[in-house]
Amino acid sequence: MKIKILKVVIPFFYPINLILPAVVYWEIREEKNVALWAFFAGIITDLFAGRILGASSLFYLGIIALINVIKIRQKLNFVSAVIIILSADFLYEWFLRLF
Repeated sequence: MKIKILKVVIPFFYPINLILPAVVYWEIREEKNVALWAFFAGIITDLFAGRILGASSLFYLGIIALINVIKIRQKLNFVSAVIIILSADFLYEWFLRLF
């Protein structure tokens, strides 16, 4: 019984990715070269984590594209930024399990 509960609970206590909030913040503020910085941050993340090179970069660039689509349709505020960060961090872990 304990093992089944741990399999459900443990994924929710994974530490948050610290690069993802920075990428979302920079993209919302419309800083220059965000995609370039996100790409290189993803490469460095993959090198340190030992994952397939480019998987994190692909995810970060996808998040930037999603933010741009949301910015076209509506104005982003703090609440939507927090929702994007939390949902993207959850999806990030599931995305990297594919690789």
